Amino acid sequence: MKHYTLYCASDNGFCSAAENTLAQNNIAFETISVNIANASSDLVGLFANDATRTPQVFYGTEYVGNLDDIQSLFRTV
Repeated sequence: MKHYTLYCASDNGFCSAAENTLAQNNIAFETISVNIANASSDLVGLFANDATRTPQVFYGTEYVGNLDDIQSLFRTV
C-alpha cells in the first residue's frame, strides 16, 4: 500500500508545516530525517529538482514535491 514519505532536515519549519498539513487532513505519513550534506548519492538522486530543499515528499515511489506542492494538494486554511 502506498503512503506518503517526507524526507526532512531536523529543525526545519517547512517540514513541520508539511507534517501538519498531512496530519490535519488525516493522511498517514512517515518522516525520515536526513542530513543532505552527508546524504548518499543514491538518496540525493531520489530528490528531483533541488535536493538541498526539504521537505522532499513522495507518495510511494512517486515524487510529489515540497511544502508548496503538499499544501496545493491538501488546501489548508
